Amino acid sequence: MLAWDVVKISSIITTPNTNLGITETNFSFSLASHPSASNWVGLYDQWFIPQFTVEFQSLMPPGSSTQPAVLYTALDFDNGTNLGSVSLLEDFATCASKAMFPQSATQRSVRPCTKPLIGSTTTVGLSRQWLDSSQSSTQNFGIRSIVVGNSTAAYGINVVVTIWFAFRNQI
Repeated sequence: MLAWDVVKISSIITTPNTNLGITETNFSFSLASHPSASNWVGLYDQWFIPQFTVEFQSLMPPGSSTQPAVLYTALDFDNGTNLGSVSLLEDFATCASKAMFPQSATQRSVRPCTKPLIGSTTTVGLSRQWLDSSQSSTQNFGIRSIVVGNSTAAYGINVVVTIWFAFRNQI
């Protein structure tokens, strides 16, 4: 029997206050990201993240004369380390961009992957699998994002992450 739980996490990304400055935020999650992780670990032997979605909502005030920042996003199933440039993010076939005008929003969804230990190396394989609850910090990758500033005025982008968790093998 499976048990399901959905978690929403909100945060704010502040756009850069320099023209062409960047703010990079990458998203990967584990069971440890769940606010009630210890309760779930005590109830179930295995966990899985079948999907997560990241929604970006512009907080630029309506009627603002500020040039909007541009949000770039891409899916990356094996890494969450900052790239440091838009050109490197644009190399991903899944890269998409959106100008974050007032009241604009966009979202990305992913069926994340983990990097299981193969031999003594964690960098060679990817999988979508059930994980032992004792390994609650195993990361599930991946959505990348970079916000590029287009003016000297900063504003916020509200980020709402929705993570679907599944659990099985009740203890």
